[in-house]
Parts: sequence; C-alpha cells; structure tokens
Amino acid sequence: GPGATAELPAGITPVARQGDVVTLSSTQERMWFLEQFAPGTSFQNMSGVARVPVRVDAAAFADCLDEVVRRHEILRTRFAMRADGPVGIVQERVTVPLEVLRGLSGQAREQAFADDACQPFDLSVAPLLRVTIVPHGASECFVQLTLHHLVSDGFSTGVFFAELGALYGARLSGTTADLPALPFQFADVSARARSRPAAEGAADLAHWSRHLAGAPQQLTLPMDHPRPSRMTFPVEDGLVAQVRSYSRRQGVTPFVTMLTAFVVVLTRYAAQDEIVVGVPVANREEPGTGSLIGPFLNTLALRFALPGTATFATLLEQVNHTVRGGMEHQAVPFEQVLSAVAPARDPSRSPLFQVVFNFQADRSDAAGAPGIVLRDLPNGGCQVDLLLHLVTTGSGMTAHVDYGRDLYDPAFVQRLVDSYLTLLGAVVAGRDRPVAELPLITPAGALVLLQGAQDAARPAGTLLDVPGLVLARGRSCPERVALIAEGVAMTYGELDRLSSELAADLRSLVRAEPGAHVAVCLPRSVDTVVAILGVLRAG
Repeated sequence: GPGATAELPAGITPVARQGDVVTLSSTQERMWFLEQFAPGTSFQNMSGVARVPVRVDAAAFADCLDEVVRRHEILRTRFAMRADGPVGIVQERVTVPLEVLRGLSGQAREQAFADDACQPFDLSVAPLLRVTIVPHGASECFVQLTLHHLVSDGFSTGVFFAELGALYGARLSGTTADLPALPFQFADVSARARSRPAAEGAADLAHWSRHLAGAPQQLTLPMDHPRPSRMTFPVEDGLVAQVRSYSRRQGVTPFVTMLTAFVVVLTRYAAQDEIVVGVPVANREEPGTGSLIGPFLNTLALRFALPGTATFATLLEQVNHTVRGGMEHQAVPFEQVLSAVAPARDPSRSPLFQVVFNFQADRSDAAGAPGIVLRDLPNGGCQVDLLLHLVTTGSGMTAHVDYGRDLYDPAFVQRLVDSYLTLLGAVVAGRDRPVAELPLITPAGALVLLQGAQDAARPAGTLLDVPGLVLARGRSCPERVALIAEGVAMTYGELDRLSSELAADLRSLVRAEPGAHVAVCLPRSVDTVVAILGVLRAG
C-alpha cells in the first residue's frame, strides 16, 4: 500500500511465519475455549454503527474494505484446532460480506442492525467481520461493522473506521489516501508477549497475587430470579461537568471518581465491605500498537476495601492508588493472573469478578472525518453478571448497563442506576462525608418507593405493621431474596417461617407478655432481622 513504513519499535519485530499458521495470544485462547462451551452464540460479537456524512458508492466502499483487510492480517484469519491447541490460519485474500439495505428507516433500520449484531460467526471461516450500509438521504448513510472479539476490540473499531474513512473519502474525491504501512501485525505482538522472559513478568504476577490474595470470590448483589439485556440511561451534562470539576479539585481523573462511586453503590447493595471489580484497559503501551487491529484488550481485577467510616475523598485516594498499581502491572494477561491466583471455580459465575466497569473516552471522531457518531449495539449476551459502560462525548456522556436477565429484573437495574446517579450527584455537590451516609435514593424517590411497597402488600381497607408487611411479602413471593449479609442470603419465605417459629417460642417457652421488653444482642446479620421480627410478631 502507499505510505512510508513506520520505524520499528524496540521489542517488537515481525516473526517468521510457519506457512499460514500463527500462534494465538493468551486472550485469544481464552476466547476460543469460551466459544467451544457456547458454540453458535453471539456473546463475543462486537457491533457498532457509525452515522457518516457521505454518499453511498457500494463498489468503492467494497474496494476500501478490501484494502483495510489487506493491511491487517488478523482480519484475514480463521481459527482451527490442531494437535497442540487452537491456532490462527491467515488467508491471502478474503471477501468481506457487504450488504446495502435501501429504503430502511427508523425502527426497521434499527431492527436490521440488532439482528445482525446477534448473528453468530463460524470461527473456521474468514473473515470474522461483516458490514451493512443503510443509505440515509442523498449524502448520508449508516455503516454497521460487526466483528468477533477474536479479531478485534473496542479500540480497534476506531482504527478500522479511521482507515476506512480515510480510504473512502480519498476515493470519492479522486485522490489517494496516504496510510503508513504497518511495521508489524497483531501476531507479532502476541509472539513478543509469549516470548517475554519469566523474570520480566514476575513482578507483575507478584503484584496481582498480593493484590488478590484472600479477595472475596463473589459479589452478592440481590438477585431477582435464578435472560441478558441492555439498559441505556442518560447522564445529564450538568452532572458530567460537576464530576469533571470535582475530579480536578481532588487531583484525579473523572474515571476514578465515577469508578469510586460505582464501588460504593455495589458494596452498599451487596452489604459487603470488600469487592473485586473488572476494569478493561486498552493494553497498547508498546509503541506502534495504536495503529493495529486486534484483541489487545486486557481486564484488570481490582480489589477494593471500603470501611464504612471512610469518607468519599479518602476512598477516592485509595481507589486512585489501586488503579495506578493495576495500570503499572497491566502487561500480564488476565489469564495468567487467574492461573497464579487460582480462585475456587464456580461454573455459574465468572472467576474473580462478576461486575465490570468500562469507561471510554470520546470516540465520535474515530472515523477520521467530522460529524461521525459511533455507538455500540448489544450482542444478545453478557459474559458477566453486570457491566456498566460509560463513554464520554464532548461535554456529555452516554451510558448503558448490560446485565444477565436470568439474574436481575429491569426494575432492579433501574434502581441500581438511579442510586449510582443519586450518590454521584451528592458527592460532587455536597460536603465530604462517610460513604455509609451517602444517599442512594432521593427523598422524593424514597416516598414513592415506600408508598409502592405498602400499596402492593396491603389489601384494600387494611393497615399493616412491619411484621404484616413481611408476612404479606412472604406469601406473595416466598422465593425472592429478602436479606443478604456476609454472603448469606435469606428469602422472604424463610424469613417468614423463622420469625414465626421464634415468636411461637417466645410465647410458649419464655411466656413473654404483649408489651414486654425483649433484649436482642446479636452482631449485624440476617439472624438479627429474624430476631427483631420474631419479637414483634410475639405480641
């Protein structure tokens, strides 16, 4: 292709290919094996839509796609199992599936995009990408790019659109795009990582082993019932401005402030003082990797301890310190950290963390031309229990939550989001105070929630006390989780039964009369609630 070859960065050199076979990275190997457990699914698809202010020339667009794929061998790679494990097989030429859908608008267009995002790939057939174009008027179009995570990551989407935009823009104007030749490929970076001396990575592994030693193995958010979905929610520009101003005053980035607020909400909801959260990082520290397409993404397992007496500002410093430590040791793949820490495995949960916080900078200009807006599409799955995704957009921010619908109701996720925004607003607008005192709900929201709970539990014409409310809840949804403390969960049915048994014992064995004082001396636990309810039900 045109353009001068960039200078080779120290440490990365093109490796000799053994025919058309390339070795997979640790991350690719994990993705491959995950695909074997759930074949024919779209859970590892990545799909994004760009609104592009250019006219549609399908032939020119196809030529430009072919050039991008020619430049990046990862996009010409298929995957197969050999005797010594999975490998990549690079093909000399491939044809990118390109579909132009004319006459679609509104809901029909969005449905076509949603359907494509959830269409699985066959890993044995290259390329693991496809493109859909929907013309919009005479001088604008929507471009959907769908790839498998084995060949790309979020940062790569920007690289793809940037090159495609430069090539297509030049083609329409009758000029030639001057894209610099790539000095190496993703497989070369993978080979460099795999040949890294053990001593060189020992410090990184030692950091993660210390950081995660004895860490809690699960986050016990209250679950609504034992499918995946996405909820998009607005973050007001005013709140974003306050977060940026507050972060500057505290000497941290908005990422750290918003992560800290998220950690506080999770610990409050889960009634845990310590949690582990997954935080994705681009992992492109090596010079020259910023221009490559490939699955560079790594995920850091960050452990946070939150004493209830700590103020938010104090916690902010701790989170910032933890994040910095993680960033300094991000070179070691998550798969190696997992092997070194060796947590107890539970097939129903992702190891080390079940919640992910993903914060991305503005990508609105990623396609290399003004006026382009990129947005991600759900792929019909979520590989963790819950993922909060925030993307800055100039003066504002877009946000969505992906979550497992077999675990959480949309109403619960909406409450979690409302709590996050409420707490964040209180942090940036008010005085510093202990995290345990930060509000999770507005006063108006508390009244609505209380009234709704009472209306749902109270038959017409009756007034129920606290035991009556619990009893009504226990009879209407006995399998729903009522309490969680120290990793122990209790359903409404169990709470009803145990408190009733205790009340009967108080009446028959202790012969406590109505109105008598009964002392309860227990540590904070589910048993404390059982005891209080039992006393109240005794008379």
